[in-house]
Amino acid sequence: MVLSFLKNDYTKWSLIVLAGSLLASFLNYGFTLIMGRMLSPSSFGEVSTIFGLMVILVAPTQAISNYVSRHISFLVGKQDYLTARIWLRKVSRSVFFFSLILLFLFWLSIPLLSRFLGINFLPLFVFSFSIPFAFMLSVSAGALQGLKFFKAFSFQNILGTALKLSLAVIFVYIGLFVPGVMLAVAISLGAAYF
Repeated sequence: MVLSFLKNDYTKWSLIVLAGSLLASFLNYGFTLIMGRMLSPSSFGEVSTIFGLMVILVAPTQAISNYVSRHISFLVGKQDYLTARIWLRKVSRSVFFFSLILLFLFWLSIPLLSRFLGINFLPLFVFSFSIPFAFMLSVSAGALQGLKFFKAFSFQNILGTALKLSLAVIFVYIGLFVPGVMLAVAISLGAAYF
């Protein structure tokens, strides 16, 4: 009975996504614990503040991902692969330009944010490079979901989180501290996208 339950495609792909999400969440939890031990309380507070800022800035990425997923699955369901490819390129270009505008606006607001949050200029500047990668990653994640490439989607999540954890440990260990953590985030998002 259990084996027939697992033969259902919906169940199989749901379990793959669930396992990938759980592993990525476990790695994120490990990231929080390890950074909490490696950084001073004030540095860890800066990291937490910047991550809170990131949640606000990348809020639209979930909507983008859902939109791309639905539209790609609709086009692929009609077996209109050429239109799907062209549409995905157009959306990627639009999202990329939007993320560059957001990056530029963020750069303009760094002095104000630095004073308001009591955070050095450098970690905020390094963090800003995460913005375009986060937006582009939402497009590729939505496309992978829409194409039902759930193994690749889960691998993308796990890769990004594992890379963030390992690079953050290395960068903090060599003395980069908060800018190093932000650099690890930017590199991990870029690597997961590419």
